Amino acid sequence: MIRKLFLTAAVFLIPLFVLADGGIFPPPDYYMYETDQRAMIFYENKTETLVLSATFRGDAKDFGWIIPTPSRPDVSKSSDELFISLDELTRTQQTYPMPLDIDDAYRTGQNTEDVYIVETKKVEYYDIAVLTAGDSKALADWLSKNNYQFPTTSSYVLDSYIDNDWYFTAVKINTELINQSVGRQLREGHMIPLELKFSSDKIVYPLKISSVMQDFKSYDYLPLKQGSGASVEMMPSFQPRISPYYPQKAGVLIYVFTPDNKQTIPGFSAQYAGWVEKKTIEELAFDDKGEPWFKPSQEKYFLTKLTRWMSYAEMTNDLYLRNASDNDLVNAESLDKPNKILFWLVMGVSLALLLGIGIVFIYLSRK
Repeated sequence: MIRKLFLTAAVFLIPLFVLADGGIFPPPDYYMYETDQRAMIFYENKTETLVLSATFRGDAKDFGWIIPTPSRPDVSKSSDELFISLDELTRTQQTYPMPLDIDDAYRTGQNTEDVYIVETKKVEYYDIAVLTAGDSKALADWLSKNNYQFPTTSSYVLDSYIDNDWYFTAVKINTELINQSVGRQLREGHMIPLELKFSSDKIVYPLKISSVMQDFKSYDYLPLKQGSGASVEMMPSFQPRISPYYPQKAGVLIYVFTPDNKQTIPGFSAQYAGWVEKKTIEELAFDDKGEPWFKPSQEKYFLTKLTRWMSYAEMTNDLYLRNASDNDLVNAESLDKPNKILFWLVMGVSLALLLGIGIVFIYLSRK
């Protein structure tokens, strides 16, 4: 059986955009919107590794990050260096606009109104709970109880995940672990990337849950609450106010590595397609031990860069990648370039020899 390997990454680069392979939900009376969502998927032997990194803006002192997966995930820390290197690897002359407490209900094994807590763990400053649910309303109620601002009118979005026995990874920031440095990092909208590894029959990018963002409304004004991480000098009897805005569109950028095929998704356009050597992939990023983020088994892989603008109303399905009909290069150089030079060198030598033989033949024929 031929080993199949897929590696995808998705980056949401347009300002004010909300995440598309998981949902970020602020607590009630706080506003927050995501400005940058980056994701990478490595798929091999029906095992998918999903790396996520989000950038957000807002005054939420904490928030909920909900990530659905088709099976139970193993959650760990990843590296932002991976996305930086991949951006540099595929960069062309064309540029894109760049963006600007888990409570007692999180006890492992607890079953609360059709919501089962499979696992809890801590990764850096994240508190993480892996959940399953038997009813979408029960899950929406659980999210609301635990201060995830999930719109109850959108609980139907959870139905297909629940009907297919998907898992939900709920992520929150442990505010007790936030020091001045981490607080600045969060206020500036940068979060430590997370890695989720799980079994899946197909490579899947969970996009559908982001459709709930169309149910978040724009408010003229909301009070800026204390403890929000914003630094504001307040005069007596003065209450600073802010005007949040929830956009209705997102720019989607997906990177795809495969061992032998260009990838495609209906409605997406390919802005980069080409072969990448094994050594280049290994040097994209390193873990805390200095080891390559991934050790590929083949000498080269095909990289495809797919983009599309989408409204949240269009995010009615999760994304499944498939092989393109060709492997034509797009804005990429061929790895066979040295072989072409050798080919023309051999051709030149051959022509010179033929010319020499022809001259000798003509010379001898005149004698």
